[in-house]
Amino acid sequence: FPLPYGYYTFARITVCLSSAFAAYSLIGNRSTFWIGFAIISILFNPIVPIYLTKAIWLPIDLITAAAFGWMAYNAND
Repeated sequence: FPLPYGYYTFARITVCLSSAFAAYSLIGNRSTFWIGFAIISILFNPIVPIYLTKAIWLPIDLITAAAFGWMAYNAND
């Protein structure tokens, strides 16, 4: 969607911090899924942004949404 640049910056910050927290909490649970959340945190980091085409970002966004869905589903385990 053609949204203002500030929206995308806010989204990057939110996803980066959330995935970094998820990776940290999964390390404590001795789960290997922390690696995926660490990669997500690197991809969405707002300090040194990674610029990719929309065609590449679409599957990354879907995988990221699925990872956070998995994390939410398994939050009480």
